[in-house]
Amino acid sequence: MRGVLDAIKNQTTPDSLYEVIVLTLCSHDNSNKIIFDEIKTYRKQFRGIQIFESRSDDWGEAVNAALFRAKGKIVLFLDDQCEFSEELFEKTIDTHARNPDVGIIGGPVTIQTSETREETYSFQSNTRNASLEAAPDLLDCRNWLSLPTALNWSAKSKALRRIGGFRRNYPLNSDFAPGAETVVGLSMRRLGIRIALDWDLPVVKTRVDFLNSLKSAWLAERSRQDSIHQMVCERRITSPSAFPSLLWQSIFKVLMSLRPYPVGTERRYQSLAEGLGYLYYAQKRLALYFNRIRFYWLYYFNK
Repeated sequence: MRGVLDAIKNQTTPDSLYEVIVLTLCSHDNSNKIIFDEIKTYRKQFRGIQIFESRSDDWGEAVNAALFRAKGKIVLFLDDQCEFSEELFEKTIDTHARNPDVGIIGGPVTIQTSETREETYSFQSNTRNASLEAAPDLLDCRNWLSLPTALNWSAKSKALRRIGGFRRNYPLNSDFAPGAETVVGLSMRRLGIRIALDWDLPVVKTRVDFLNSLKSAWLAERSRQDSIHQMVCERRITSPSAFPSLLWQSIFKVLMSLRPYPVGTERRYQSLAEGLGYLYYAQKRLALYFNRIRFYWLYYFNK
């Protein structure tokens, strides 16, 4: 987050021409508080920085609420782990101004996997796809395979509001796996709105370490399952029929994280963490059930 805010501060575009909205999803730990404390140091450097903490953990619903507060004509999404040039804002504004019929504009993304290795993905590695047709200064997207990802994604606010914003229950695109912005792109295409790609808008993202990503996802899922377990205990729900279902969901989620077809790395971590979370919850439910049996056994046979 600090690197992104520094990059925004160094933009050639005057800060009077843009606003910064920091969006965080509903959190069950103190991670949002840490982010807010960090941003407070930048309030004097930015004229209009806003902090918006969503009450929902649904990405689409949270972004729509933030879009409602945005006043600009162009919305540019920036990941908190991305690096970009000091001319990104200026070039994005200029490209949208020169192409009024374009609703979404994306660019190439470089995933930095380590200090010595980089993997460059140019528009979801589909630059040779026939769906990309050359335009005077842009590449037109003709199907969902060539749609830009949220790692490097900007859109006109008017076009977003025309389709009703983002859909609920769709996760954010991660590492080029289709996500919420893909659905938005398809909706715009149905209305005849152009979607294009621009080589002059590059972004670099640092890939998060595997173990740290899995640990973070697991802790979040465990916290969620603990809250569910507490609710179950309070309601005295001890039915053993839930255990097979939870066990099956755990196996299903783990298998989904190992599926061979292309899917985002971070989404694999999330799916694996959910599978472990269901297993964690299942053993808690089973322990709760056997403890209840033990209680009745001691109560009725040891009077």
